[in-house]
Formats: sequence, structure tokens, C-alpha cells
Amino acid sequence: MAGGVSLKVINCGKGLHEREVKGIEALASLPAHWFAYTNLDLATAPGSSREIDVIIVADDRILVIDLKDWYGPIESREGNWFNAGKDHGPSPVAKISANARQVFIQLEAHLKRHAKGTRPIVPKVQGLVVLTKATDLSGIAETERQAVMPVAAFTSALKSVPKRIEVFGKAPPAGVLTSAEWKDQLSKFFNVSKGVFLPGRRTYGGFYATSAAPVFEHPEGIYAEFEASDERQSPTLGVLRLWDFSKAETRFQTEEGRSEIAGREQEVIAYLQDRCEQCDNVIIDCKTRDPNFGVRYWEVYDRRRRLHRLADFASTELADLSRVDRIELARQLLASLDALHLAEAAHLDLGPHSVWVQRPSTVRLSHLMAASYPELRSLGISRFQFLSTGKLPEDLFDVETTPKRRDVFLAASAVHRILLGRGPAMSSGIPEWDSTADGASDYLELHSWFASALAADPTQRFTDAGDALTAFNAAVAVRPTPAEVLEGLERHRGAIKSQMALFQAYPPAAILRDDETRTLWRSSSDGREVLVKVWKRASWGDQKKEGPRILDFLDQLAELAASEPEGCAKILGAMWLGDAIVMIQEWIERPDLARILAERADELDEEARLGLICALARRVEELHTLRLAHGDLKPANILVDPALPGDPVIVDLSDFTTAAEGDTVTTRYAPESGGRYERDCFAVTAIAEELLAGSVSRISDRVREAIAKVRTDEPANATLLPLIDVLATGESEDTDLATIRLASPQIGAGPLLPDEGRYFLRRAPWGRTLIIRGACEELEVNIGVDGKPYRLNRRTLEQSRIRLLQRFEFGTLEAAIIIEEGPAAKLDDLQPLLEREDVVTALAPAQPKVTDAEASEESQPPSEERDIVPGEPPEDDLIEAIAAEPPPNGQVDVARLWEILVDAERELVTYGQVAEDSVFDRSISRHKVQFDLLSGSFDYNRRDRVMVEREDRHGNWRPVGQLDLQRSKPDTLYIESMRPEQRNGPPLVDEGDELRFRSRMEETSLDRRQAAVRRIVGRTSRTRNLIGILDPRIAASPQFLPDRQPVETLKEQYGLNDQQAEALSAALATRPLALVQGPPGTGKTVFIAALVHAALTSGLARNVLLASQAHEAVNNAAEAVLKLFARAGEVPSILRVGNEGVVSDRLLPFHVERVEQLQKDRFRAEMRERLAVAAQGLGIPESLTDALTHVELAIRPVAARLAVLQHEENAAQRITALRETIDQQVIPLGVGETLSADIAPEQIVPTIVGACLRAVPQDERPSADRVARFQEVAALARDFVGTVSTEQRSLETFLAGTRQIVAGTCVGLGRSALGLTSTPFDLVIVDEAARCTASELAVPIQAGTWIVLVGDHKQLEPQHPESVVDEVAERLGVGVAEVARSDFERVFETPYGIAAGHTLRRQYRMLPPIGEIVSRSFYGKRLEHGRVTPIIDPEALPADLSAPVTWFDTAPFGARAKQADPNHRKSLTNTIEADVIVSLLKRWSECQPFLDWLDRQSSHAHGIGIICAYSAQRDLVRRKIALAPVHPSLRAALKVDTIDSYQGKENPIVIVSLVRNNWEGPMQGGTRTIRPGFLAKPNRINVAISRAMDRLVLVGSRQRWEEGGPMDRIAQAFASNIEDGFARSVDAMALLENGLDEAPSGKSLETVR
Repeated sequence: MAGGVSLKVINCGKGLHEREVKGIEALASLPAHWFAYTNLDLATAPGSSREIDVIIVADDRILVIDLKDWYGPIESREGNWFNAGKDHGPSPVAKISANARQVFIQLEAHLKRHAKGTRPIVPKVQGLVVLTKATDLSGIAETERQAVMPVAAFTSALKSVPKRIEVFGKAPPAGVLTSAEWKDQLSKFFNVSKGVFLPGRRTYGGFYATSAAPVFEHPEGIYAEFEASDERQSPTLGVLRLWDFSKAETRFQTEEGRSEIAGREQEVIAYLQDRCEQCDNVIIDCKTRDPNFGVRYWEVYDRRRRLHRLADFASTELADLSRVDRIELARQLLASLDALHLAEAAHLDLGPHSVWVQRPSTVRLSHLMAASYPELRSLGISRFQFLSTGKLPEDLFDVETTPKRRDVFLAASAVHRILLGRGPAMSSGIPEWDSTADGASDYLELHSWFASALAADPTQRFTDAGDALTAFNAAVAVRPTPAEVLEGLERHRGAIKSQMALFQAYPPAAILRDDETRTLWRSSSDGREVLVKVWKRASWGDQKKEGPRILDFLDQLAELAASEPEGCAKILGAMWLGDAIVMIQEWIERPDLARILAERADELDEEARLGLICALARRVEELHTLRLAHGDLKPANILVDPALPGDPVIVDLSDFTTAAEGDTVTTRYAPESGGRYERDCFAVTAIAEELLAGSVSRISDRVREAIAKVRTDEPANATLLPLIDVLATGESEDTDLATIRLASPQIGAGPLLPDEGRYFLRRAPWGRTLIIRGACEELEVNIGVDGKPYRLNRRTLEQSRIRLLQRFEFGTLEAAIIIEEGPAAKLDDLQPLLEREDVVTALAPAQPKVTDAEASEESQPPSEERDIVPGEPPEDDLIEAIAAEPPPNGQVDVARLWEILVDAERELVTYGQVAEDSVFDRSISRHKVQFDLLSGSFDYNRRDRVMVEREDRHGNWRPVGQLDLQRSKPDTLYIESMRPEQRNGPPLVDEGDELRFRSRMEETSLDRRQAAVRRIVGRTSRTRNLIGILDPRIAASPQFLPDRQPVETLKEQYGLNDQQAEALSAALATRPLALVQGPPGTGKTVFIAALVHAALTSGLARNVLLASQAHEAVNNAAEAVLKLFARAGEVPSILRVGNEGVVSDRLLPFHVERVEQLQKDRFRAEMRERLAVAAQGLGIPESLTDALTHVELAIRPVAARLAVLQHEENAAQRITALRETIDQQVIPLGVGETLSADIAPEQIVPTIVGACLRAVPQDERPSADRVARFQEVAALARDFVGTVSTEQRSLETFLAGTRQIVAGTCVGLGRSALGLTSTPFDLVIVDEAARCTASELAVPIQAGTWIVLVGDHKQLEPQHPESVVDEVAERLGVGVAEVARSDFERVFETPYGIAAGHTLRRQYRMLPPIGEIVSRSFYGKRLEHGRVTPIIDPEALPADLSAPVTWFDTAPFGARAKQADPNHRKSLTNTIEADVIVSLLKRWSECQPFLDWLDRQSSHAHGIGIICAYSAQRDLVRRKIALAPVHPSLRAALKVDTIDSYQGKENPIVIVSLVRNNWEGPMQGGTRTIRPGFLAKPNRINVAISRAMDRLVLVGSRQRWEEGGPMDRIAQAFASNIEDGFARSVDAMALLENGLDEAPSGKSLETVR
């Protein structure tokens, strides 16, 4: 605060992070009775504010000042200011003007609140940029100079009243602002502890500390750390470290001394990045730091939102982790430290402050400033004394140690905390191992590990993190435990307890084999012939060793018995007898193929043999699709009826062998390399060769060619499709087919294999060219102007590419195309094809042609025309047409309906609208866009490539950039722009722009949805008659299990009400499809969680697919499942599919990418063990294995980096340092000085490996070939953990097949590579099923043998564009209502649905007065109300909300309240309704108890929801609120959105803007009614009003709704509430026209109608 003769300056900043405002002393000459506020920020929105340097209060005005303490010239160019040539970003003039306007708006609102009935005069508020040093304004744009002044001119003009008026204009007569009365009022307004202003905060490289309280302090006070953030709506987090060198030793307090420490961590990181492949994955890097290395040196480090220090993680999330989860995090901690040690670095400051954890497998390390690494400049022992934070036994006893052994001790202490929830016991301030810390012996196998790692004597510890990790892996690798094996085997015990009882139950009719290991006999049971197979104890020997393998085999048999793969002998049962494994299999009375070929070969002619080969190939492909493989396929285990050779049966699909025996393999039918799947494919080709031996027919030759292709394609023996394609034509077709023989010297000879017997035709997008596609290749035929072919090209095709091209194909060709060798092109045989009518039409020139001028009009080609994008859902005309029709009767061919609808979905896109101008984020070089998603699902996989397109002025869509999927969410996009200049141009997209997305995987998703529809329609889904159940014309009936679970038991176990328990009991017993209707707030999520838990724990399902139309529903249901399992101390294995940005925090550890990364992290952490297994299999001695592993893990990465640096300039010092590192890494190998100083980088590894190999005695030395194969294995391992998954190369299918629960949206499941066609699910649950389109519903339900649909057809329906509905209705000859309604509704109202469906009727969301309106209007008064206690204390509510339901009636406005004309998207606005809403918010801003409640409550992200019937109204309301003086607490509590985005959500207070108000409806009582538009159907308005929990506010006309319509029913129910005293009707015109002064919130505006 300045002295007595100077301007009084009030510094509003406070605390450690107060912002320094430079140049403030230049204002000291202003009058002493004036006062100024400095160092304060103006809050503009939740989480964001604007810096204000100074606010000066003069006698007659308030000036908002931006001080620029700059020397040198100032220039404004392209909207930015440059000082001395340096770009300082956007001009401050616009910012200070906006700040002044905001201050005026907030001051006006403040004065009105305190005016006590009078209308106050608001002082003039002006914004100026004041230059404290520069005086030359010539470089500043003419338009800005009026708002910029040098400080001398500024103070001179202010001090003189006449000059002040001349320069700054007149001010309103508000009084003397420096008087005591005004000063008191303004001090309240500028109070930073309450209101719209905040203390000014210092920024550190764009970040500010979010709290003055440190989250970690060095024990000696040398530095402190704070949570930090940049100021955005979606902020980037960081960790701010502030140094205080005064607390360090004297030698480090000089500038030279500080430089030894400041930034040292960056030197360590740079060292590691050159030597450690995993560096970026295991350390936390610096984002920005103090460039001046000052006394108060600062650094900001990266901080991912869900990454927590171990100290915080242990107190918040650790308790939720299972034993397996804790062990994995401990393993990853050791693996992260191992990465440092392999690079010859040691951390030396590991602890709860420097270990960062994120579930399920992410561990990162920070605080590397104390690290030890080979460096030219060393800090010596002082590093350990003052930078590290912990003490070790060697520090106490002065024992010699090594940096890596210190790290082992510190890491073990952190592992102790992760596993046991606390650090080790302390003795004299030093941690030590005490086995009693593991009181429950949960980690008994790790006790000896802890004893070594925490040994007081450093020589007794593990040498380094690698040794510690190896020992840790060995200790925890014994899984499952013997107890778990015994428990698992007991699950397979049945009623038969012994081999004697087995003989009695299945008496032998014929003994087929009996020796010391196995017995096989034929028997019968219940009139059915069976084969009994027994593996005796002698077949496995050591049961302790083989127990896990026995359990795995029994589980496999149980799975085969459940899945019943077609074409295989059925497994009828499997059991464990304690001393024997038993399998019961159906007996099939057929000879095997080996016997037929040996004894009855003449019974199979060539046609029969071809049919047998084709059927066998298809059988094997189907098995592989189910992820089943035989592994030892041969003629002896293929049963064939010579009379029906096309129906072979495969037996012995599963056989038990010990670990020592390995898989049973018949070498004659197995390739030299490959697994079980490759052996199956090879076996089929070998059997085919045997069957066709001696045949000389053309089809036999083609089969042999296909066999060669199967065996030689990359990868070899991966698929039998080429063989199947050849055989699909059959011999009879082959003889009749025309043969097209072509020759060309440029392409390879050989037949072009057809696809299922046909070739497919399409026109190329370039020139006059025809493409002929086969099964895996295509021909490109170039055609001249004379119509004759003149050139031929041949190329291979990926299967994924074929799916994309199919939509462009126009015809087929049935022929045999053979390419022959020849010196010249011979293409005459193609002429008949080129003269076909469809080919001529397809190849005709397109009309009209695009002119060159049109083609070059834009730099990017348009993607599609505008009319592809549908209008805003719902489309009013369509809804009115549906409402006008008689109720649909279900008489529609559902299969045909599905096929037509899914074809139409090709034209649908994901799109939305920009909410505000984009902003370029320089730190990540991305444009940030606030966004409203209007159609489609934002469920993109991070491996996708999504283009963002915007509509141009001609109505065409053109790309603007690529979506950054790592950062983007549905409401916030990050776009990588295509334009070259990013920083200084206009916004990439503007508010109101429409954007749409084009995705590579979107095409794949559509293909998968179409395939799902085809499977269901073609009756090849898991539930084969699913389409029959969905078609009301077919009288399908549900099946019911005989034993229903008791309702009372379920009610007690899951805390359900009577209806929920009854519905759950019924759903658990209903097959194959059950339905549950869940009206608003009736507990669908609780029901679904109970269903999943009951199905899994009672054995009714082994795996569950949980799908929904919306992300919130998926998250809520999956989280509820987790909570149920947590009650029993269990964690189910869940896989959450979808874009990570829409996955809830609780489910993130189960997200597919996190789980995939977990697999890779575990693989990396077990790399030594895996390489050891490979070396053992190659016969490499253990000592050499250790050396080769060290070379691969430690030396090879450094050598690879060295090779890269060889070609870089100015890298000599780094190259020297890297060579020194390699010299150190070679020392443990004991091979002497192996490397010369000038050895080439690529020779380093071979030279070291050669030296290691020579060090092995000659008689033990493996061949160089074996060592090379070991290196190939290591390269494959690196490739697996280091590559990013792609759609073709992903673990998703594997993960989905190994998890109990897979959860995702219907669209997301279709976009992922889960392989739902090959992954069977015992139970599929679809939530929000009534919102799903046919193809969305088809994706999950195709995979289920038991399906439960949960939804509510009284709420939102599937979204279909009006044009699609009209077209489909016309094609099928049915009404539009039948096409538009959901399959859920269609089935629910059939006899099947009545028998298999249930409705939940007790709602808990809405207070009874609100719930009763919903019940009467939409559910026939059948809802019950379970909650009567309000969430909000009624005393805290504004007077406007005194009743549970209030209708602000705009009818008194008459035509003034009419809706506006529709915009270009057919969307509507209603200005009067928007004004009413804003007026209410302004009134509520005056109610302090209400504002206090909003600040206190934390249960709801938004206390107030504003739901608008149309997106244009939503945008209008948002704009008006942004400009209105609404209190920040209330503003932060608002969510403004449309009805379609609100299903599944709720708010304590909901305001609904009806929007529609017109005089276009039919006459009724002599008055025109309101044409209702989408309000003609009840679904969406039901959603809108049922979101309210405690208070519902309706804004719109209460009158003139058509009698009997949904709005009329709502009005009648509302009137009943008024009669009961639970509702109020308010004259909206009185509210607006009386204003706040004449009608304060306490005065009643109520009128009862």
C-alpha cells in the first residue's frame, strides 16, 4: 500500500503465488484520495478468469488498466502485438475492452442487489492499455490507438477534470466514487474472498498454482511442490516445484552453485532418453522451467489427470485393489527402476513422493535431481546429503554400498507400501522388514524377497533392480496356487464320486482301450449311445505339478460342452474323480477316414472326395472362428459316412497331455513350424492331397493350386479360404463355366481365384477402367477409346480392403479366368464381357462433367453434398405424421425392414455444432473447439483416423483437419489443422459452424453392423430364431427354466423392491430373450447390476456382454456391477470398450487400451524370464543366456541410438558418452576389452555376442544359428511390447474372450475389433434398448445365447431421418409409425413380450408431485413414488421455487411469445422463453441461501439443468446467459442442453423450455391450437420433465394445446397438482415486464388457472 501523498493501491494478491504487476509505481502521482486495486482476476466462467493489472477508482469513473512495462517499439500486425520484434500474442486492446464490459455488467448487478428498491446509476467503466516506458504509438494500428496511452499522458489527462472529460468523455452522475459511501460499496464489490473477483495469481510458464498449500516439501525446505494447472475449461495439469536455495549449503547459493542443481533433472532425463527405450514411459518429464535460473528457480512437471503420487494413491485408491492388482503395480515399479539401472543410472530418491501410480499398470518416476549416472560433472557426496529425502542403514552405519543397491532398498519400501498399505516398520528412523506386517500372510511367498531387498547390510540385497525384478517374478509366478487348483477341481466333481460309480452309471458295452494311462469304452445312458474316456492318474504323474494343466483341460471340456461346435462330436459331460479325468462324448456310428481309405476307398468317387474336402475345410474354418483348434487333425479322428461325405464329424477335439509331453502332433499332417491353428490348416491340405492323389481333372489341379497358396501365402497355413473358394464352384460348374484365357508379359501367370465361385465387377475411379475382383486378387483392365482392352494389371487385395470396395461393385461374372505367359498382351476373351449392357452402362462417361474452374474452386475436394446431413432430430413433420396414424399393428416383415434400414445407414454421419469460436493452443499445436454433438456417437478408437469436415458457402463439405483422439471428448474437440499458418490466423472454426466426422473405422463399423443384421436375418446368430422372436407375425414363445430363484432371496441380497426382485427372478429364468421396461428413475441400473452379478455367481453365465445406446448408461451399469462384487471382496474381470474420453474414472483401469497395455507391461517386466524359456528351448546354457539377455535389454538400445546419432551434426559429445556407457555395460559380461574405439555402431552387438559365445567352453557352445534364433525371439518380443495396435493387429478379440464382462455402447462394440462373431456370450444385456436402431441392436445381440433387453419405449426412440423413414415405409407398404418405432416396443407388445416382459413401476428420482405428472401423462397412473424427502432444504430455495412444480405461462404475451421461424436446420427458437429463463436466473442470483447450497453440494455435477426442445433454443439461452449478470456460483451450476442429450441424466432443479408456440394447429373451441411438432408424441417431453428431482419449472404456453395430446395431458396433470397445493402457475409477462425492482423474488406473481 502506497504512502500518504500517493495513490492508495490495494494489493488483492496474497500468498506465495501472488502475481507481480510491473509498472504500478508509475501511477503513484495520481491524487491521494483516489484508490486502486491491483493483482486481481475477474472470474468469467467455472474454472476460468481474466487477469486485471489495475482498477483505478477516480472521482467520476472507474478505469480498468492493462499495464505494459515494455521498452522499445510496439507494433500491431495481423491482430497481434510485437515488442522489439517479439510476438506477445493477441492485441491487449480487445481484451481490456471485454474486461471493462464484464466489470460494468457485474457492477450493475451488484448495485441492483444492494439498491433497496431504487434504480441505481452505474458508474462509467473504461478499459485502457497504459504504456509505462514506451511512448511511440506509431506502430500501433489506427483503430487501437484511442485505447492506448503512455503513462505520462494518461496521468496528466486524469488529474485535470476538463482534460479528463475531453480525453475520456463525460461520466454519468453517479456521485463521487471516492466518497465514504461509494468506497464502502466498491470495497464489497472488489472483495476477492467473495464475489466475482479472485486474488491475482502468478503464472509459471502458463501454469499457476491451484493452492498456496504445498503437496510435498523437501525435509530441509530446499524445494516445495504445488498442484498446478493452466487456465482452460479442460485444464492441463502439472506439478510446480519452487526452489529455495537459501536452505541449501552455502556453495549452492551462488549463481554458479545454483547452476549445478537447477535443471539437473533435465540432464538426467536427457541422459536416459539416449540410452533407455522405455524412458518416456517410466519417467515424468518437465513441461517448462524458469529460463533465468533465478534465486526462486521454478519448474513445472507433467501431471496426468489420473496419475497420483504413491502417497496419495495409498490413501485413496489402494484399498480398492485386489491382490493381483497390487502385485502388478509392484512389478511395474521394479520394471521402471530396472529401465534406469540398465542405462547405468540410479534414482536414489525413490519414495511415496517420487513414485506415481495409475491403475492398472502404469508406474512413473519423478525427482531425478538426486540421480547417480556417469557424468563429466559430478555433485559428489553432497547429492546424497541434501537432495534425496530418505535415510538408509548405510547412512547410519557408514557402510560401503552402491547406488543401485540403495535403489533396491528404497524400491522395496515402496513395494511394501503398495502390497501391505503402509511403509516398513521403522527402527532408529530406518525402515526394516518385519514379517508381522503381513499379518494375514497374504504375501507369504514374498517374505524372503522383502528380507533380501530390505537387508540392513547392502551386500545382502539384490545387486540391482533387474535381480530384484527376476526374484519378484519367480516368487509370485506360482499361479494358480495349489489351493486354487483344488478348489477349481472340486467344481468339476459331480454326483459320480469314484471310478466304480462311473462303471455303474455307464456300464461298458465294449472296451475299446485299456492300459495303465487310459481306458475307453462304449456305453449307453438314457437310451443314448456314448463314448466314455478316462485318463488315469498314471497319465499325469505328479499331480501337484500337473494340477493347473488338469484344471485347464476340464475347463476346456466344460466350455466345449456348452458351445457344441457344429461338425464335432458333442461333449456331454466332464468330471473329476480325484484319481481320474472323465469325458462323456456322444457315440457316432461311423468309420473314420483312415479306415475308409484303407479298406473302402472305392466307395468315394472324385465328387464325393471334393465334397468331403470342402466340408472339412469349412468345419475347420468355423472352429477357428470360434477360437478353437484341434491341433492333431488326421484321417483317424475324422468320422465319415461314405453315403454322406459332405457331413464329416471331427472327434478328439480336446485331449489331455502333460507339460512334459506337450501337444500330440502327427508329423505327417503337421508343417515344420506353426501352432495348433496352422497344423489344422496344413492337415486339411495334406488330407486333400491324399484324397485327390492320382486325379488329373481340372478341378483337382485347381485344388492343388489352392493348396500351394494356403501353404505359401504370408503367413503360411493361416486360412483355408483359397481352398474353400475353389471348391465352392464344384466340378459340374467347372465343366460348364466359360474359360477366359488372358496373356500379358507384365504380370504373373496362373488362375485368378473366384470369390465364392464368382468374380465381382466395379469401375475404377480413374479413366475408363474395369476392375475384376476375385477372392484375394483383382485385375485392372484399361479400355481404349475404341472400346477394346489394351492393358492388364494384377494385384493382391487385403480382406479388409475387399469389404470397403464391395459397395462400389455393380455386377458379377461366372467364369474361370486364367492368366497365361506370353510375349504380348492377349485380351480378346474379355470382349464379350465388355459388351454386356451393365458393363457398358457402368463405363459410360459421367454426366455432367466438372469444369476445370469448378474443380479448382477449392483446395480440398468436397466430400459430399449438403443434403446428405439429416435435419435436427426429431423432425417435426415426421413426428406429426406418426401421431396422426393409427397405432402400428406390427404387421411388417422385420427381416426385410432391418435389411433396408441398415442399407440406409450408409448415408448417416456423426455431426454437431461449434459452441464458440475455436482457440489455438500453442502448447500442443491444436485448435480447441467447444462442441455440441447432435447426431451419431463419439466412440472413436484411438487407432482410428478421423477427418473433421465443415460446410462451405456452396453447401459442400470440406476437410478442416484431423481429430486428435487422444485429447478430444464429445464436448471438447482438439483438431490438428491442415492450414500451414496456425498461430495468427482467424479461428479455424466459428461459433455456429456445423462439423461432421469421417472415419476410416466408420466404414468398418457399418460393415460389421450390416454383417450382424445379416447373421440375425439369416438365422446364423448365436440365438438362431432371434429374428422370429422380433417379428410379431411369428407366434414365438419364451422358454422358462424350471428352477426360478426366490424373489425374497433376491430382494434381500441386492436391496431390491418387490417389482425389481420379481423382474430379476423372471429374467434369470427366461430364455432366449427377456424384456424389462424401466420408466424414469425406477432403478434400471440397480436391476442390471443385480442381473449381471446373479448370472455370473449362480453359474447361469460365464461371460456377459453389457451394451447400451449411451455411454453414461454403460458407465453407470458397469460401476454398479463393480460395487456389488466389491461387497464380497471380489473384482470381476471387466473390459470397457470405447473412446477413453467417455469412460468414467472408476472404469478406466478396465478400459480396453489400459488392459492391453497391462498385458504389454507385464510382458516387458517378465522379459528376462521369457527370454530364458526361449533360450532353454534352443539349448543355450544358462550363463550364456544371462549374457545374451543383458545384451538385448541393456546394450542393444544404446547401440541403436548410437547408430542414429552417427548422422547428426554436433553430436560428438553425446556419441563419446554413449560409447562410454556401452563400455560400462560390457564389464559385467566378463569378456574383457572387446570393443575398439572406432568400431561401427552396427558391429557393436555382433562383436559382443561373438565374444560371449567364445567365452563358453567348446563342448557347451551352441551354434551361431541358435544364438541368431534367440535374437529373433528377442526382436519379436520387442516388437510386441513396442508397437501400437491396429485394427488388423489388436489384442481386443483375445481380451474380449478372456473377460467375465465386456461393456460398451452398441456403436462402440461395432467399431472395435472384438470379433463378436467369434466370441460367444452366455448373457447379453442391452440397456436403453428402445433407443437402438436395428443395426445398433444387432451388434450385441448376435453374440448372445441369452439376451435381456432393458429400456423404455415411452422415452426416446431410435433416430431415423425423415427421408429414410418415408422411403422405407413406401417400399414395405406400411405406415411411418411402424418403421420409426423401436424393436423393443414392437416385441414388448406381442404375446411373447407379454410373457417375457416386466415393468418396473416404483420411481425414486422425482418428488411425488413431479412423478405424478409423469405417471398420469405417460404411464396410465401406474407409477409409484419411492422418495418423499427433498434433496434441497426448502428454506434455501428462492421464492420462485416454493412449489415442486412451477409453470411460467407465456400465454399472456399472446403473439409476442410466438416461436421464431425455423433456421436452416429446421430448428426453432423462442426469445420470450429465453428471456424468462434468464430473468429467473438473475432473480435466483439474489438468494444467498440458494447460492450457498449450490456451493456446498457435491453430489451433482450441475444443480440446475435447462432443457430446450430445440438446439437453436439451447444456443440462444446459452448466449443470453453469457451476457447476463448471473452469479458465478449459479453459472457454474448450470447445464444447458437439448432433450436428446438428457436421457439417463438428472438434476435437482430442471427448467424446460417448450419453445413451440404458434397458431397453426386445428381449431378447437373457436381458437387455433398450437401445432405441436415433436410434442405430438409423448416420448421426448416425457424425457424432459422426468429429469427433475426436487423442482420442475416449465416455461412456455400452458394453453391452446390440442385436446388429448401429450401436452394437454401434462396441463391437466399440472392443474390437478395446483388443486392439491403442489404446483404454481406464474404469469410470465408480469415477471418480465415488472422487472426485478417492481417484482422482487419474495413478491408473488402467482395466478391460479
